Amino acid sequence: MNNMFHAFSIKVPGALLDDKFFFDYSDYHAAVENLTIDDTNSKAKAVAYVRMFRLKQELSKLQVPVYLTVKFGTAGTALTVPSDAEIVVGFGSLENLTSTGIVDDATLNAAKVSAVALIRGIIETVLDQDHVMYSWVVSKYSRMNNPIANIEVEHIGLREEYITAPKVTPSVTVQYVALQAPAVI
Repeated sequence: MNNMFHAFSIKVPGALLDDKFFFDYSDYHAAVENLTIDDTNSKAKAVAYVRMFRLKQELSKLQVPVYLTVKFGTAGTALTVPSDAEIVVGFGSLENLTSTGIVDDATLNAAKVSAVALIRGIIETVLDQDHVMYSWVVSKYSRMNNPIANIEVEHIGLREEYITAPKVTPSVTVQYVALQAPAVI
């Protein structure tokens, strides 16, 4: 009864998480060519990425997820952080999450409730802490393109720096996803 796939849906409202760096988006090159990307955009994206990285890391501590997807209510771009994240994470067993043996439907239901509470606690703990991590950011700088004519040209470069992702306290929703067998044709 325990060696089944158990999925949980985690919803985090707001523009707090991102599963990609800003340069992984398809509009990154256009933003660089138009010089619209800057330190502020890339740091906001890096903060969201650091939070998502730490969240995935903490979810994997008790048991490695066999399935993890992230969908956003509003998609992100190279300049904007996506919003309203829904993370679906699946585990092969509930016993590692709840530290109890599952022998019947009553203990299975209790384990599901316990696992939901544990996952909500992990998510809230991760988001309620400051995190510091090395990440990529954009730096704009001007360079003398032609010293004789005194022409300066703006350039965009990448650099790594320590990013602090400050704590946030969103209202996180976690629920067990009941899997249904497909209808037989």
